[in-house]
Amino acid sequence: MENRLQQSVYRKNTVISPSMCDGSGNLGYADIFALFQDIAAEHAEEIGVGAAAMQEKGVFWLVTQTKVHIYGTLPMIAKAELSTWPVASKSTDRRVFRCCRLAKNGVPVCEGRTLWTILDTETGRLSTMGESGFPEDFPFCGEEVVTEPFLRFHETFIPEEAAYTLKVRASHTDFGGHMNNVSYVRVLLDAFTVEELSSMKVREMEIRYAASCFEGDALTVYRRQVEDGWLLGVQKGEERPAAFLKITL
Repeated sequence: MENRLQQSVYRKNTVISPSMCDGSGNLGYADIFALFQDIAAEHAEEIGVGAAAMQEKGVFWLVTQTKVHIYGTLPMIAKAELSTWPVASKSTDRRVFRCCRLAKNGVPVCEGRTLWTILDTETGRLSTMGESGFPEDFPFCGEEVVTEPFLRFHETFIPEEAAYTLKVRASHTDFGGHMNNVSYVRVLLDAFTVEELSSMKVREMEIRYAASCFEGDALTVYRRQVEDGWLLGVQKGEERPAAFLKITL
């Protein structure tokens, strides 16, 4: 039983390398998302629902939204602990939440919650957890973090709010040919200068992925200051939103 319970939470130690740090010399905001995405992939591989196993079934994990709470910063070369675990789901569910935590000496520095679905590559429909996800007897740990509801993004932007334009390049894409989830965060944060980012005291970041982007797609990044922070968006072509990001200060 103890070995099975160990499967429910995946833990590893890490070091905040220079490549993870931004102009402030601390762990970059986009790299928080990268760390959480990577450890989730490692855990999925450990429990038999990694990318290769899912591909054999003709399905893949799809992230639709991620919310991160930020309590502090980590400087370059700091040692930290990462952990991740899925939230309990039923075999009939078509979506599942996964939680992540980055801590220093056991004290959380940031925590995140991601909404995942399983997409059938042939039919384009969502699979249930019972069809393609976690085993029915998976030992969920029962803990949850970042439990408030996700935001609903329906905003539109005006031309005056455009920060810059770009095309999706090879370095933005993943093994599936799509723009990588973390690349969206990086592209959105590039709407700010180094000075602006370094001066921010970010408490929360939430991203919703609205449409897939591919190499060569023309994107426009927008930003709007709101009462408690910033609202940003990536638009694909002239009309279609690709992603939204809310930064709460």
